[in-house]
This record gives sequence, C-alpha cells and structure tokens, in this order.
Amino acid sequence: MAILTIHATNVTGLGACQVVVSLLEAFDSLETSYERIDCYVPEEGLLAAYLPTTDKFKMISFRRRGPKALSRLLECIFPSIFFDIGDDLIVLGDVPLRIDRKQVVLVHQPHLQSPRVNRWTGRTARFRLMRALTRLNGPYANCVIVQTNAMAVGLRRTFPDWVNRDCIKVIGQPPPSWFTVSTRTSRIRQNSRGLRLFYPAAGYAHKNHSIFAELQSRDMSELIDQLILTLPGTRFPDAPDWLSCVGELSHAECISEYEKADALIFPSVLESYGLPLIEAMIIGIPILAADLPYARVLCGDEAIYFDPASSESLAESCETLRSRLEQGWWPDWSPRLASLPKTWKVVAQSFLDELM
Repeated sequence: MAILTIHATNVTGLGACQVVVSLLEAFDSLETSYERIDCYVPEEGLLAAYLPTTDKFKMISFRRRGPKALSRLLECIFPSIFFDIGDDLIVLGDVPLRIDRKQVVLVHQPHLQSPRVNRWTGRTARFRLMRALTRLNGPYANCVIVQTNAMAVGLRRTFPDWVNRDCIKVIGQPPPSWFTVSTRTSRIRQNSRGLRLFYPAAGYAHKNHSIFAELQSRDMSELIDQLILTLPGTRFPDAPDWLSCVGELSHAECISEYEKADALIFPSVLESYGLPLIEAMIIGIPILAADLPYARVLCGDEAIYFDPASSESLAESCETLRSRLEQGWWPDWSPRLASLPKTWKVVAQSFLDELM
C-alpha cells in the first residue's frame, strides 16, 4: 500500500493556514487508497494544533534549526535528509521539493511572480531566493495548482518550464471550513448615511494599509461611520474616530464584523486569491476592491473598484457605494459563487486526481 506525504512546514500566514487546515480536514475524511498519510507541519501555530480524526492520518511536527532562510533552502534542495517522503507528495508551501516523486504543489504565495510580470511583488532577498528555488526545483513538480486564472497568468510568465509542460491547473476554493453564515440580502443599518467598512488583513506591506494613512488627511466623518482594521492600535496611534484598529480577531469576532459591515474594503495590491473577497460574497455584502486582476477575476462587475495607489479614488468609491445603497442597490454574488467548488472534499480530491 502506498504512503502519501503532505509537506506544509512553510505555511505560517493566517490566510494560508486557514486554507491548509480546511484541506487537511478534507484529506483526513476522504476514503483513499493510501495506507497512511504523513503530514509535516511547523511545530507551532494553527497547523500544529490540528488533531486528525483517523488513525491513518499522521501529523509530524517539524522543528527548524538555525536561520529559517538557510534551513528552508536546504530542505528544498535536500528534502530526503529532513523528511521521510512516501510514494507520492503534496507540497502546500509553494516551492517544489527536489526529489524524484510524483509531486503536486499548491502555490498561494503571490510573491513567486516575477517583478517584471507583476510590479507589486517583493524584491527583497527573501523573495528573490524563493523565486530562484522555484525555478531550480520547478521541473520536479508534476502539477502546480493555483486558485485563480490571474495567478496562473503570472506564474506562466515567470516560469517557462511550467508553460512548456502545461502543468499549471486552476482550482478555486470555498471559504474556510469554519466560515458558515446566513446570506444577507440588504443593508442592516438602514437609517445611517455613513458607512461601516471592514478590512480583515495582517499588516504585511502588500496589504496596502498605507492608503488609510493617506485617507486620514481627508474629512471622512460624514462618509464613514466606522472603518475596522484587524491591526494593533499602535499602527495608527493618532487615528480619527472613524478609524478603528481592533487587532487580530477570533473566527466568531470576524464573522460578527462581516455581519455588521456595509461592505468589505479590500485595497491589497497583491493576492494569489483574496480569501476575504470570497467570505464577503458568501455573507452577501458589497465589496470595494483594488482595481487589479486578482479582484476582477473573482468579483467580476459586481464589485466597486478603486485605484489602490490613490486615497482619492478610494474615497470616490465610498461615495459611489453610499449613493447606490441609498437607491436600494444590493449585490448578487450567486453567479460568482456558483463557479467555486462546493466543498473542501472536492478540492482535496482534485489534488489526489493529479497524483493518479
């Protein structure tokens, strides 16, 4: 009987962890022909806390020693030294491993796109190393899975080998498994002219929170009642009353903010997917999004778009939203959601099909 290895030691970001936990739950519950599934995860964090429900699914904590960048480099080039890899391999941490196994790789790191392809991607040594490793190990990936066509286009223009072998496959995703809500069909705060907006994102540079610093120079008090950011209060210590930094939220608190919001605001300049966009669609609320391909491919014409480099454009999009709401408009996300996989089991099975 064959053994499947899942490699997820480099998955640490909150959004990526939510995706991977949902995948692990699906793999754990699927009936497969594998005798055992070994899953390598970081020794701390959300993935480390996952408890399998079946005996055949084995979680293996991996502890790095020494500098993370050096350890990561060695793990990718000499994986057999660090991991006992089975017959088939699924890599959930972006960079293929240099090993002769049938290998499926999930790429959800948008910085793997070359800056020549996407001007928003990082040019630091860390991301240059990641792209170089991917170029070196790329031939070992039998299938590269991405979540949107926009990401697929960026990777095809960055890694010609994957184009030549036609190995990039687009598989969308449902919201995280914990995200279950009833869909709204109208505004809750009917008598308020000011907007309540929500932006759930960590403080990475590409999340573009700097646009809110520029927005503070404008008098937004009549237009925005409350803009909720999931950042520590120290990020904007002199923020006006309409801007609130509430820190990291629990799952229940996050859903509560979505349900109170008039809209999701999403100025991020770089995404492989944009999970909050899907979450907002599931809840049924309007979306103000950066006018970039990743958002267009998910939201179509139903979102209200703005230039992510312009606080003036962002303010204008808020005015547009308020005007539409006052006229009784509400978005219909059902056509966009219909194209997504219905369950995480469907997604997990798609990974396994690529290993057949």
